[in-house]
Amino acid sequence: LPPTVLSSVSTGTGNKYMAYNSFNNTIYFTETLLSKNIYVINCSTNTITSVIPVGTPITGIAYNSQDNTMYVCDNGISVVYVVDCVSNTIIFTISSIGIDPTYITYNSLNNTMYIGDSSSSNIYVIDCSSNTLSSTIPVGSVTDGELVYNSTNNTIYSCSSPSDVVYVIDCSSNMLSSTIPVGSAPSGVTYNSLNNTVYVSNTSSNDISVINCSTNLVILTINVVGKPIGISYNSILNLVYVANFSSD
Repeated sequence: LPPTVLSSVSTGTGNKYMAYNSFNNTIYFTETLLSKNIYVINCSTNTITSVIPVGTPITGIAYNSQDNTMYVCDNGISVVYVVDCVSNTIIFTISSIGIDPTYITYNSLNNTMYIGDSSSSNIYVIDCSSNTLSSTIPVGSVTDGELVYNSTNNTIYSCSSPSDVVYVIDCSSNMLSSTIPVGSAPSGVTYNSLNNTVYVSNTSSNDISVINCSTNLVILTINVVGKPIGISYNSILNLVYVANFSSD
C-alpha cells in the first residue's frame, strides 16, 4: 500500500522539533513561537495527553533511554531542561549552555548529550549522570544544523551550514577528529546503522551527501529538488526519508 496520512494532531504554533519515547510510546514536540510548550502525544490514540509549560523559546529535544527523560534546549536563556517522562514535569535545569543551543542528540554508550550552538563554534557535552556540562568542544564554525550519533564508531556528526561541512566528534576523547566538506548549507543528518553511513541534506545545493563513516569521505551525492531539510532513516526498510522545504 502507498504511504498515507493516518491522523493529524493539532498542537501549538511553530512546532519544529520532536523526539520519540520508545518506553512510553509517546512523541514529545517543542513549540517554539507562541505558547512555548512541550506537547506529549500518546501514539496509541494520537491525542495530546500532557502539556508542559516552559515560557521561553525551546528548540531541540532528545530522549535519554537510560533514565526515561527528555532533554530540551532553550535558546532564549541558554539552558537545557530535563523532563521526567513519568510525571511529565521539568525536574532539572542545566544553565550556561553556550549562546544559542539548538540541536541535541544522545550518546547511549556514554550516557551523554551533545548540543550544537547556532551562535558559537562549539559543541557542548552534558553528563546525564550528574546533569552538568562536562566538556566544550571547539570546532571551526557555528554548529547550527542537526547532530547524529554513530553507535558503531562512538562518534557524533554535526552540520555547519555556513561552512558547508560536517564535523566529526570522537566521543572517547570529546575532540574534533574530522571535518568533511559536503554540499551547500547542510542542515539535516541521519545515521544508517546497517551500512555505517551518514546521510546529509544540503538545503541550498538540493542534494544529499552520503558519508562512509569508516573513511569519513563523501562517497555519493544524490540530487533532489525543493530544498531538502529534514531527514530520517528507516532501519526496517533500509530507506532514508527526506522532507523538502519548498516543494510541499
